[in-house]
Amino acid sequence: MTPHMQALFDRRRQRLALMRELSGVLEESLTAAFSSDPQKIENCASGQAAVCHALSQLDARCLSYKAHAELGEVLGFAQGGTTQTVVPAEAEQRWCQLGHELGQVEARVLHLNRVYGGLLRRAQRTLEIFTRLLQPSPTYVPPECGAAVGNSPER
Repeated sequence: MTPHMQALFDRRRQRLALMRELSGVLEESLTAAFSSDPQKIENCASGQAAVCHALSQLDARCLSYKAHAELGEVLGFAQGGTTQTVVPAEAEQRWCQLGHELGQVEARVLHLNRVYGGLLRRAQRTLEIFTRLLQPSPTYVPPECGAAVGNSPER
């Protein structure tokens, strides 16, 4: 395997490792949100930010190396469709396996992120409801004692 190909494999492995780490942090975040532990939620949020920063740094390096053009070299194809380099079958199989694993982990992260986002939106709505209930409202008029349900004289 050429050094160029090895570098691409390394980047893909790094991305897979970071996505797995992000998945773990999101799972922790869900647990923290369910247990209503503000300190743990804050710690998890900073952990998510750190992993996302590392992912963006890795993506920036990949783009600076023109990874999309190099991908053809890794798989052994030139732009004209002819074989440029001979890639061992094991390397091509491992590349595809890494891609499959990466796709699964990315789908898991997407799912966890959606669940976590929904949970946070629900918690925010609940907090807004309680905040409004605790604030004095000039338009709220408490019901009169005789007008309560079941005590109306019309029955």
